[in-house]
Amino acid sequence: MAGCLSALSGMWSVSVLGAEPSDAAITVEEAAQLPLREVAVETYGVRVQVPAHWRAIGKPRDERAFLLQAFTAGGGLDDLDVCYVACELGIVPASLEEFERRHAAADEREQQREAPRRKLRKCDRYEWAAEPTDMPPELERQRLDCQWEYPPHDDVPAVIEQRSYLVRNGSLYTFILTGPENVFAAQHDEFEAMIRSARFTPADTGLQRLPDGYWMQREFRFAMKLPDRWSPAFAPNDHAVFFATGPTHEVFTDNLIVLAAPAQSLDLAKIRATFPEQLRQADSAVEIEHCEIVKQNGVDALETLIHTKRGPFEITILERRFEGARRNYEVKFTCTTEQFRQQREALYQALETFRELAAADAKPTDL
Repeated sequence: MAGCLSALSGMWSVSVLGAEPSDAAITVEEAAQLPLREVAVETYGVRVQVPAHWRAIGKPRDERAFLLQAFTAGGGLDDLDVCYVACELGIVPASLEEFERRHAAADEREQQREAPRRKLRKCDRYEWAAEPTDMPPELERQRLDCQWEYPPHDDVPAVIEQRSYLVRNGSLYTFILTGPENVFAAQHDEFEAMIRSARFTPADTGLQRLPDGYWMQREFRFAMKLPDRWSPAFAPNDHAVFFATGPTHEVFTDNLIVLAAPAQSLDLAKIRATFPEQLRQADSAVEIEHCEIVKQNGVDALETLIHTKRGPFEITILERRFEGARRNYEVKFTCTTEQFRQQREALYQALETFRELAAADAKPTDL
C-alpha cells in the first residue's frame, strides 16, 4: 500500500534492455521492437517496457505508480517537445461503461460553456484482454480509451490527453499520455506499445489476513474485521494506512479508510465543540446527524455521523477518532446513504472490532 512504503526507491526498478533507439517515425509494431528498459513498481502491481531514452520523474506517490518524460531520441526537452506518460491506480467502477458515460456527459456540459476549455475527441470501449481472465467481460476483458483536446491559446499549442483504462487484479489502472498535439502523435505508438507490454500482479494493500476474520495492518500493527462483501484495496493516497472497499454504485464505491498519527492526548470535548462548524464551512450541503463522545473498546472516541452529496450520490459518513496505546486513529466509513441504511449494524460491529496488536505477535489485544 502506498501509505506504508518505507523505501519507495527500492520498489521502482529500471533496467535497460537494448541500445539507443532510432529517431525514425515508427508504427506500433516497430515501437514494440525498440531498445527498451523495464519500469517495475511492484507495490503498485505493474511493470511495463518503455523506450530506453524515456526518463522517469520522481517516485511513486499516492495513486501514481510512475511518471515519465516521453520524447524523440536526440530531440529537445523543453515543454513543446515532450509528452508525459503516467500510470495511476484507482478504485474499480461497476463497469467501464459507466466511465464512458461520465466522459460523454462531461463533454456535453463543457460544450455548453461560452468558451469550452476542452473537447472529447474520442471515447472508445472495446474488448481487449492481454491474457486469459475469469473476470466479467465488462471489467478485465475491456479497455476504455478517452482522448481530450485542449485548444491552443497565446503561444501554447493544442494539447492532447489520452486516458486508457484497464482493470486488473481488483484495481483500476489508468495509463495517461499528455502533450502538445504534434508531439503526442509522434509518441502515441510507443505509448500503445507500453500498454501492450504491461504485466500485472496484485497491488500491495499492506494488509494481512488473520484467523477469525481479522485484517492486520502489517506496518502499524492494528487489525479489524470487515463487513460482508468488503475487502482490502489499494489506498488512493499515502496518508491512508488501511483501506478497504465495499459495494460499488456506478462510479462510486463504498470505502473504509484508517488514518494514524503519533500518540498524543486528544481533547475530544474541545474537538466536539468545533468540529460541526468546521464541517459546515467545508460543505454547505452537510447534514450532521450527531457528533458525540462514545466508548471504543473502553476508551473515549468522538463519533460523527453525517450525510452529504458527492455528485449525484447521497452519501453517509461514519467516523470515529480515538487514542490508542501507540497511535491516535481516525476510522471512517463512507457509503451511499441507501447502502449505509442496509449495513448500518454491520458497520458499527466492524468499528468495535478495531484492535491494536502486541508488538511480538499477531493476536488481537485490547487498546
